[in-house]
Amino acid sequence: MDHIIPFAKFMGIVCPSLYCGFTASDSLTFIEPIVQHAPNQKVMAKQWFQGYQYGPLWVPPLIASSTISNLILAYTAAPITPLQHALYLAAALAIFSILPLTFFYMEPGINGALKWKVQSLCKDDGFCLLETSALVPSAHRHGSSRASRVWAERTHVRDLILFWRRVNNFRWVVAAFAAGLSGVATFSVIDV
Repeated sequence: MDHIIPFAKFMGIVCPSLYCGFTASDSLTFIEPIVQHAPNQKVMAKQWFQGYQYGPLWVPPLIASSTISNLILAYTAAPITPLQHALYLAAALAIFSILPLTFFYMEPGINGALKWKVQSLCKDDGFCLLETSALVPSAHRHGSSRASRVWAERTHVRDLILFWRRVNNFRWVVAAFAAGLSGVATFSVIDV
């Protein structure tokens, strides 16, 4: 097991840092051109949806590897102080907390509202998403609640995208916090 610990230390810091960077980039560099330069709601909605669909390619692998690495460090790294144990455990819980936030708050809420808005704006183009549930979240299907659909129908897509960015900002801050916790736990044992 000793050969896994250096790899887990690397992954425990790097994976939440990568998640933080990708997610912050979504908020800071992906959204701004859409809301500032898209000529109409339909183009704006299509651009957001295209970018949104890439999330499942990198979110689960980075969250899973971050969580597992920090749990390995919390429970198998030796010697480890009680503070390091607590920091690794807190890092694992922090980065993992992004999944329930995404699946149970964002998917039926803002993600669902935006997918509903995309479908309503693009229905004349033959765009239609199948239904899903909160138990089987998907970037390619509707999991929106009735309330989020009503919200989407009465709200400009720009406002929905800007709200999505505010919620997304919380996710990258949590990831940065997790990377910091893991980093402090890891580097607190280095002899200088």
